[in-house]
Amino acid sequence: MRAFLLIAHGSRRTESNEEVFALIESLRPKLESSYDLLQAAFLELCDPGIGAAIDSLIEKGAQEIVILPYFLNQGRHVSEDVPHEILAKQSQHPDLTIKTLPYFGKASQITDIVVKLLAKHDA
Repeated sequence: MRAFLLIAHGSRRTESNEEVFALIESLRPKLESSYDLLQAAFLELCDPGIGAAIDSLIEKGAQEIVILPYFLNQGRHVSEDVPHEILAKQSQHPDLTIKTLPYFGKASQITDIVVKLLAKHDA
């Protein structure tokens, strides 16, 4: 079973965290042919945390987890904290396949998104 895990920072603002959960729900119909499970996790300030989310996916039968760090820049969280959390779970579950994608802001499509937003603004 294949799972997708979106990792965001987490916020004290409930509305911000709810946006992440809403993103997962909007992705669900678009990814249902590729992923059996979709879940959000947070580095801090909101549940579920990364470790708990990975455990939950394993309990639901995930054998492979594809992770997207939902961060714009490569700060300490992206370069150290998130990988540390993932490696800790990988060491607990050596048979689990975990693939971590480049963080969201690193995606080459980011420039296209900015151009489209500007085009809508300028129209």
